[in-house]
Amino acid sequence: MTCPFCQKEHPYTISEAVSMLAAAPRRLEKLASAMSPRRATNKPSPDKWSAKEIICHLADCELVYGIRYRKILAEPTPALVPFDQEAWAKNLQYQTQPLKSVVATFAALRNGHVSLFKSLPPEDWDKGGQHPQYGALTLRQIVSHLVQHDLNHIAQVERLSPPPAKPRRKAVAKPKAKARKTR
Repeated sequence: MTCPFCQKEHPYTISEAVSMLAAAPRRLEKLASAMSPRRATNKPSPDKWSAKEIICHLADCELVYGIRYRKILAEPTPALVPFDQEAWAKNLQYQTQPLKSVVATFAALRNGHVSLFKSLPPEDWDKGGQHPQYGALTLRQIVSHLVQHDLNHIAQVERLSPPPAKPRRKAVAKPKAKARKTR
């Protein structure tokens, strides 16, 4: 089935999707810890987000999606509220947020959601809600899309991150040349 959000196929099983979602916080923590504050806020172009803005977006998505998960699991056919990601980035001042705190928030929310997902009975994955822009969405569709969303944004952060340090080559001591005897 084609994803209502991005019009792509997401071939993940629930188990695969949950495992991939569980891995995202560690990847972001590693990327963020290697970034200088200047590098984190550097925009590739005026109309593109910086690495910090992308990470803030992921944290806010985790918050919004968490509300959607809970509404789907707790209410019959709930309304799933959209949000304006550009307005959030600007008005919540993503560029000024402390990166370490944002990554920690993302990790805490995501880890909580992964625990929730692991506790669900199989029939809960087909529960759904109504989104004003995308129509009827099931928990399975939302979670499968979020895997692709993570992969896309983490790849963007990787492209904006410094290249990995090259390992230093140890100098190998050259054997001393034997002194030639002169006659």
